[in-house]
Amino acid sequence: MALKNTVLKIEKLFEAVQKIDKNDITVLSLSDAYIGDDGATLISNSLIKNTSLTDLDLCYNSISDIGATLISNSLIKNTLLVHLDLCNNKISDNGATSISSSLIKNTSLRYLNLGNNSISDSGATSISNLLIKNTSLILLNLMRNSISDNGATSISSSLIKNTSLRYLNLGNNSISDDGATSISNSLIKNTSLIHLNLMRNSISANGATSISNSLIKNTSLAHLNLHANLISEDGATSISNSLIKNTSLAYLFLTYNAIRDNGATSISDSLIKNTSLKDLDLSGNSISSNGATSISNSLIKNTSLTHLDLCYNKISDSGATSISDSLIKNTSLTYLGITHIANEVNELIKNQLNINQNNNACIEKRNNLLSWLPMKLLYRKHVDI
Repeated sequence: MALKNTVLKIEKLFEAVQKIDKNDITVLSLSDAYIGDDGATLISNSLIKNTSLTDLDLCYNSISDIGATLISNSLIKNTLLVHLDLCNNKISDNGATSISSSLIKNTSLRYLNLGNNSISDSGATSISNLLIKNTSLILLNLMRNSISDNGATSISSSLIKNTSLRYLNLGNNSISDDGATSISNSLIKNTSLIHLNLMRNSISANGATSISNSLIKNTSLAHLNLHANLISEDGATSISNSLIKNTSLAYLFLTYNAIRDNGATSISDSLIKNTSLKDLDLSGNSISSNGATSISNSLIKNTSLTHLDLCYNKISDSGATSISDSLIKNTSLTYLGITHIANEVNELIKNQLNINQNNNACIEKRNNLLSWLPMKLLYRKHVDI
């Protein structure tokens, strides 16, 4: 069976190369085909001459720096490829450096996915040099690599000068408060970035404070994902202060950050004055009914929030009922996520949302909690990036 699968994958590779050579396709997915560096060599040779391919997916293929370098060399001559997906390979700093060098000259690539590789600070520095000179790249995914504060600082310095990048994913790295502070400083001057993912790093209240200071001055960032950091109540309070003045942020994910009731109360106070936030996720934050009551009071006055997720907290039926009562006056909320409440309270909330919004309420947890980027580029095997 293993031999048969190998033969099938080889046949698929050669069939794909033939299509590239004949300019018969615009989209090619070889995800999970285990083509390795040898397959990358064939693909890269074809890319040099190809005049039709715009989307290339090479995820899960055990491509190392050798294969990445060959592909990058082809990008110098290729002028049509728009999407390149190299996530879940074995690319380290040398491969990242090769790709960065080629993209300084390439003017067609818009979306680059290097998630879940082995890129560290050295590779991140090479990428930062790319961002200073490149004016075409719109999306960059560096999620699940080995980038620490030094790499984040290098990338942040490039963001001050870059005017094209709109989507940046640095989630699941090793970035702490120093790196977050560097990124925050760049956000004060950057006017192009609209999506920033810093989930699953080690950002505490100090880093959150730096981020909140940048949000006061930044007028372009619309999506901020801080899921599963170490923000705590103090960090949530700092962020809430910035939300009072910020007019661009529409999506904020603070899930699993131990903000508890005090943090929830601070966020609630900001919602009374904030008019831009549409989607707020506070799941998994040990918020009890006291915090829920504070949130319900803000919902009475807030007119912009459409999605609120409070799943996996410690909200009792009384807290959920308080929120339900606020929905009588609230006219904007169309989604509310609350778990572990009595069926009758659940139905009460659903009915109130249906009455107010003529919308089928969803009380279950949304599947796209961590979704943050365009549908065009996906982690094919799990969740939208």
